[in-house]
Amino acid sequence: MSIHILDMTFQAIKKPLLKLEYDGAIKEIQGDEMGWVYNISIIDLSKGLKVYFKKIDGNYVLISDHKTLPIGKKTLTLTSRSVKIKDQFYPKEGKQQQTNKEVLEEIKKKNSPPKALPPIGEKTKLPRTVPEKTPAPILKTTRLEGGAAVQVVAVLFTEGNLLLPKENEKYRPILLAVAKKYKIPPQALAAKIDCEAEKSKSGEWKNDSKSDSSSTLGLAQFLKGTWLSLSKNPKSLMAIKIKSKTFSPRDSEVLGWRADAEMSIDTAALYIEMNLESFKGKGVNIDSLSEEDKIKVAYLAHHDGSYGARLLINDEVEEEDAKSKLEKQLGKEGETLAKKFSSKFNGSYKNAYRYWVFHDLIDARLRPDHFMVDPRGYKVKSMGDIAQSLGGPALRLPTNQTQPSVAKPKLPVPQQPKQDIGRGGGGMPSILPNESNIPNSKVANSINWKDPITVCTIRTAGLASKKSAMFGMVRNGGKRAHQGLDLAAEPGTLVFAVADSKVVGVVDTDATPGKNYGRVVVIEVDVNDLSESNKLYYWKHYPEKKYIYFFYAHLDSIAFKSNTTKFLSAGDLIGTVGSSGNARGMTSISKGAHLHFEARSQKNTPRGLIFRLDPLPFINNCTNR
Repeated sequence: MSIHILDMTFQAIKKPLLKLEYDGAIKEIQGDEMGWVYNISIIDLSKGLKVYFKKIDGNYVLISDHKTLPIGKKTLTLTSRSVKIKDQFYPKEGKQQQTNKEVLEEIKKKNSPPKALPPIGEKTKLPRTVPEKTPAPILKTTRLEGGAAVQVVAVLFTEGNLLLPKENEKYRPILLAVAKKYKIPPQALAAKIDCEAEKSKSGEWKNDSKSDSSSTLGLAQFLKGTWLSLSKNPKSLMAIKIKSKTFSPRDSEVLGWRADAEMSIDTAALYIEMNLESFKGKGVNIDSLSEEDKIKVAYLAHHDGSYGARLLINDEVEEEDAKSKLEKQLGKEGETLAKKFSSKFNGSYKNAYRYWVFHDLIDARLRPDHFMVDPRGYKVKSMGDIAQSLGGPALRLPTNQTQPSVAKPKLPVPQQPKQDIGRGGGGMPSILPNESNIPNSKVANSINWKDPITVCTIRTAGLASKKSAMFGMVRNGGKRAHQGLDLAAEPGTLVFAVADSKVVGVVDTDATPGKNYGRVVVIEVDVNDLSESNKLYYWKHYPEKKYIYFFYAHLDSIAFKSNTTKFLSAGDLIGTVGSSGNARGMTSISKGAHLHFEARSQKNTPRGLIFRLDPLPFINNCTNR
C-alpha cells in the first residue's frame, strides 16, 4: 500500500512525519517531498490503519482512523481536514531566528480558538459587541534551533463540520450554540446568514448590516415589526434578556439588538423554526425534507412570508402580484428588467418570478455545502425539486429562442495544431507530453470527456473565499452573479476541448484590456456526446435541449483562426490560459490568474444567470471541490 498525505487545501505535505498503527504494531516513518509513503505491507486488513501526524512540539495528532481496509486497496489518499501545514523548515547555515518554544508560543497566541459561549439562556451582558476576530494564519518563515527539519502546524477550527472563512471564524461559537439549541445544521444556519448579511470587501459579515430600501438591520436583516414580535417569544434570547431586566426596555432599545450578532443569529434560527412549524400547520409534509432542504423552504418563507411561500410552492401567485414583486426585486430599472426577464417565459410574470426566487435567489445563494469541511454525503437539491416533493408543479424554465435547429455533422478527426499558431506573430508553447498526454480519469459512463485544464483547482487568490470563484450569486456579498467557474492556472497552461464539439465562437483580440472576457472560445456539444449522468444533469435544468455550450474566457493564445469552421475532439487544444479582459494584471496564480469556464444552454447569453448552469458538476477531477 502507498499513502499520500494532503492538507486541508489539498496540497501535498512535504516530508510528513507520521506514525502508522497497523498489524498490531506502531511504526514511525517519513514521507517524501510530495507527501508520499510507499511500500507499506499490511497483512491483517481487519485491524485497520491509524495515521498520526507529528507536530512541532513532538506530539502526534490522529488524522485518519480506518477500522478496516478493503481487499486490494493499493493507494490511500488521506486528506487531513484537521491540520494545515504552515511551512516546512530545513537546516540552513547562519544564525537561528527563533527557538522551538518561541514558535510554539506564537502559534498558541495567534491561533487560539474562539472562546465558547455559555449555554443559550444563561445570564450574559447583552447586547454584546461584535465577537473578536480570530487570528490570521502565521505566514512567516524562520529557522529553528539545532537546524532540525520540522513542520509548523496549527489545528484548524473544524468543530461541527463547519467551514468558515477566517474573517467569520469569530461567529463559530454562536453558530454552533444556536444550531444546537434549535436542532439546525450549523452549515445551513451559516448559509442563511451569508445570504442576508452585508459583507465587507474581505467577506466579513457585518453585524450592523443595513438595507438601503427598507428598515432591515443586522446579520439576519429583520424588519422592525418582525423583530419586535419575535422578542415576545419566550424561547428567544431577547425574551430571556428582557425577563432578566428590572424594567422592560423600550422598543428602540430592543430594535438596537438587531446589530448584536448573538441576538440576530438566535432570532434567525427561531424564525426558521417558526416558519417550518407554520407549514406543518397547513398540512405541508415538511418533515419529508432533509434538514438542509428545510432551510431553503424557511428562507423562502423569510423572503415572501409563510403564506407567500406556500403560493410559490403551489404556483398560485397572481400575475399582477408577481409583476409587482419582480419589479421591486430587480431594483431601480425593475420595470424594464422585469419585462425583459418575463419575455423569456412567454410574457408570464408569474412564471418569471417563481423561477427568479427558486433559481436566482435560493439555489444560487443558499449553499450549505459551501460551509462544510467535508461535504461528502450531502446532495444539493434544487428549490424546484423541493417544491415538487411538497406537491407543487414543476418549475417552468425559460425558453431558448436561439436553440440551433441544424443537426451537427459527424466530427472528423482534426489535425493537431502547429506549435506556433495563435494570434498574429505571437507563438504558442509546444504541447508538453507531461501535460497534454496525461490520461484524464473519467466518472462512470463518461464518454470522450477531458477536463478544460489538466489540474482543476478552484481559484482563491484575490477573492474573499473560494465561494466567490464558483457559480451563482456569490459576488459583492451575494448581490452580483458570477456566471461560471474560475479555475486557478498559470498563464500559458494548456486549455482543452472538454468534449467532441464544434467551435461556434472565437474572439481573438483583447479589444478593451481590463474589461469583459478578453479572448474567448465557445464550443457547441451535442448532449449525446456527454456521459449519461452529465446529460441528465443538463436536462434537469434545460429539459430536452439538443446542444450545450462551453465558454472559455481570459485566454492568451487561441489554437485556430476565428473565420473558419472548426470541429474538435475531446482533448484537442483550445489555447492557453492568459490574463486578457478583466483578468488584466493576473499574471500568476498568486495574483489571481485563472481560466473562466462556463456551461450554457445557448451560445450568447444576457447578464445574470439565465441560460447558464453550474459547470462544476461536469468537472471530473477538481482538487478542492
